Amino acid sequence: PVSWAYDVEAVEDAERFLVIQAANEKAYQDLRTIGNASINNPKAMLPSSVDGAAIEIAAAIKALSSGSQIKQEWIQALLQSDQVTSDHWKTIFDDQGANNAIKQRNSSPQMVRLLTLRAIILPETLPEYLEWFGIDGKNHIKEDNKQRVSLEFQGQLKKYISQLRPLIDESMKSMKSVLEQILTGKISIPAFSWLLTARKSLWSSYREPLLQNVKKDLETIGTSFKSGVSPPEPSFLCGDLIWKGLQGWWLKPSSRFSYYQPFADLFESLGDYQLASYFYQVSKGVVPNHIFRRAFKNKDKLELWGLTLNRQVTWDEHLINFLINLIYLLTKYSLKLAPIFILVLTHWFFSAQGYKTGKQVGYQEGFNFTNKTKPALEKLISELLEDQNLRKKNVGRSQIINAIKNTFVGITDYTTTMEKGKPQDVEKFVNSIREYQNGGDGIIHYRQQTYQKLKQDIKKQLLE
Repeated sequence: PVSWAYDVEAVEDAERFLVIQAANEKAYQDLRTIGNASINNPKAMLPSSVDGAAIEIAAAIKALSSGSQIKQEWIQALLQSDQVTSDHWKTIFDDQGANNAIKQRNSSPQMVRLLTLRAIILPETLPEYLEWFGIDGKNHIKEDNKQRVSLEFQGQLKKYISQLRPLIDESMKSMKSVLEQILTGKISIPAFSWLLTARKSLWSSYREPLLQNVKKDLETIGTSFKSGVSPPEPSFLCGDLIWKGLQGWWLKPSSRFSYYQPFADLFESLGDYQLASYFYQVSKGVVPNHIFRRAFKNKDKLELWGLTLNRQVTWDEHLINFLINLIYLLTKYSLKLAPIFILVLTHWFFSAQGYKTGKQVGYQEGFNFTNKTKPALEKLISELLEDQNLRKKNVGRSQIINAIKNTFVGITDYTTTMEKGKPQDVEKFVNSIREYQNGGDGIIHYRQQTYQKLKQDIKKQLLE
């Protein structure tokens, strides 16, 4: 270990120093936090079988992070990783100061390059990388110094793209975890889109393979449901997990499944309007007019990867149809009936716009929620109130409702949804039930599978 460091705000490998004199109170608190973490979580040691390769890799990483002109042998050293696992990579990067850079908010050019290299080699560190950079999609027009350094570094690495291909191909296998994190909101869509489209970004090489893999998976799913033959597992290029809900949704494709809305937003931002159209159809039940037109020009309805896509009719088109029908009826029948025709057509016009039943929730969904799900939930609450084990803990109605809200993601006001049944609230509830069912019909039938599972889950919550 190094003996001492004087008057510093941050240091690399702080745990290696015997004495550190902090420059100020903030630096003291930061260094103390790191010291406590080092005691509680000592660094992992590399096994002797990979120690030799690790030394070469560490030297290459240090050289690449320094900002010097990249040398061929540094790139070659990174490829000596047959026995180096993901955990070994993490240890090597932490030994170089990656973890400390995150904790200390160290934004020196060397640390920027180090963390950029880590995110390229270990895609699972992307969320932390993006959070550290502050890339949220809003500031991509005016890049800060960290982003400029990172993009310049990536631009230099792109010159060695053919040699780096083995590492990139290995990283591509891990991109399915990135897609999962986009669906769960751990990685923001603007940030990931920025990575795939920014000039000089090394991640831009992932864009086309990623889009093609998603399309092939959707084609496999569509073919499977059209033929009635389930694909063997594992069978999806992007991983089986992210498509589990979609496969369940395919059993009733007329419903809406908002879980995949992030993919609609992602592929729209990446400029792939066919993929965006597909996921808008899944999540909204219709494709926005401007997206549909960009993908398919003058068509109004078509089939893509086995799924029927419907273009959303615009307000102008509804108005034109309204006027055409009004003129037709007035010319065909007596003008004395004009007030009746206007009343009927006005009712039709607003219904077509979605004001009668709500823009997001169809009649059938609202009917099922009111006549099946609501009564089932009330019966479930009644049964739980009578449960002897819960009565011993004095569990009341409000506690049961809170447990229901905790089980269904996105439900904030259970009572209002049940009593008023606003379309947008009902849609959230139905979609939350679908997610709970892993892509089911969004209905809770009394004493059937979802009901029984929900009852067990809530009881378990309340007894903990």
